[in-house]
Amino acid sequence: MATKSVQPAEPGKNTSPITVPTGDEATVQMTEENECCYWNNDKFKQGEMISAAGKTYVCNFGSWMQM
Repeated sequence: MATKSVQPAEPGKNTSPITVPTGDEATVQMTEENECCYWNNDKFKQGEMISAAGKTYVCNFGSWMQM
């Protein structure tokens, strides 16, 4: 899947939370509602990747996971 280049997150625009991978396993309650992510009001599907300010993120159940 191609990585889309985007502008850095802007305050006041809808952007999903950004997380970093951890070694701990966690249980996440998954619903259709959190299977997408937003970045500066743009909607992205589960698994889509973006690049902003030299960092790459993947949409992971409603949050952006930094790669």
